[in-house]
Amino acid sequence: MPHRQTQTTHFDIPERLTREMVAAERDAVATQPLVALMLDGFPEPAMLVNRYRQVVVANDKAAALLGCTRDALVGQRIGEAFSCEHAFEQPAGCGTTEACVMCGAARALYRTVRDRVPVRNECRISRVTPEGPDALDLRVWTTPLDVGGVPYTIVAVRDTTDEQRRKVLERLFFHDVLNAAGSLQGLMEIWTDLGPEEAAEMSARAAQIAGQVVEEIQAQRDLTAAERGELAPRREPVRTAALATSIVDAYTHHPVARDRSILLRPCATDHEVTTDPVLFRRVLGNLLKNGLEASSPGERVTIWCDHGERLRIHVHNPAVMPDMVRLQVFQRSFSTKPGRGRGVGTYSARLLVEKYLCGTLTFVSAPETGTIFTIDLPDDPPAILQG
Repeated sequence: MPHRQTQTTHFDIPERLTREMVAAERDAVATQPLVALMLDGFPEPAMLVNRYRQVVVANDKAAALLGCTRDALVGQRIGEAFSCEHAFEQPAGCGTTEACVMCGAARALYRTVRDRVPVRNECRISRVTPEGPDALDLRVWTTPLDVGGVPYTIVAVRDTTDEQRRKVLERLFFHDVLNAAGSLQGLMEIWTDLGPEEAAEMSARAAQIAGQVVEEIQAQRDLTAAERGELAPRREPVRTAALATSIVDAYTHHPVARDRSILLRPCATDHEVTTDPVLFRRVLGNLLKNGLEASSPGERVTIWCDHGERLRIHVHNPAVMPDMVRLQVFQRSFSTKPGRGRGVGTYSARLLVEKYLCGTLTFVSAPETGTIFTIDLPDDPPAILQG
């Protein structure tokens, strides 16, 4: 009998077997040698899981992908094996958390276990690793299989992280850079026909567009380096009020701020923090830009800071995220609308804050508060991460 869980679940059943019971299942499956031969013949990482979604047998490719032995996977659920950041939010583990409702792997397993039909889904996993946050994109196949009269499910996965990264690059980076470059080209084509006053006005606009192009290129360069673990932060003392003011000034006339306003509340104190000013500007700029995009015309985005044991900077917009967005907002390849997505901005912001600035990035989104992102930074980050 499975170990009964009294905790609530947001998605799938919480019951699970003890590891010893799953090991007994593994030994029983081993009497059917064709199962192991079939799993090992898969060109992709593959696992056999029981009706409680626990791994019974895994092939060598799955163990290699996850950096562990086959035996270490026995008894784990998929999200637990992949170090999903949500896997242990509920006592019953993977499949029972609020985020599991949107998980492609959890949804595929649920349907295959219930209806005994094969399913293919895309799955985005935000992982917690010793090196910091990480993003993984998977294509998941779940297929029913009876072994000795006992129902199991084969879970095969393909790592599509590089493929999805290229799609995000094409969808966001190339789109934004080409749009800005096209605007700049248009200005240059009419430049010779402008009078002195018009030319002076357009000169400022051209400089702004050129700055956007450079910013997009630098941001993509830093994100690529950050994901590879090759980004070296250059920290120096920074005055928070001056930094926040410069970012607000930069975005006040940005196209995303059209018909919207930005309020920078005076900080209680102009605090000094040791951080990388370029990365910090990029993080706060991303959050401010996302807030402006999420706001409706006439609405306001507000920034303020406070300081107790650590510096905290908050970015508020009055919109409330739908659950579908709220549960996936930090996933790199998640898109909030066809062809475009804000996910890469929040994903990169958290990656930079938590992996390179030694802080945390959290958010709340509810009708009574709107949406508030909070950056929490130490005054003096550990020397071990200094660039």
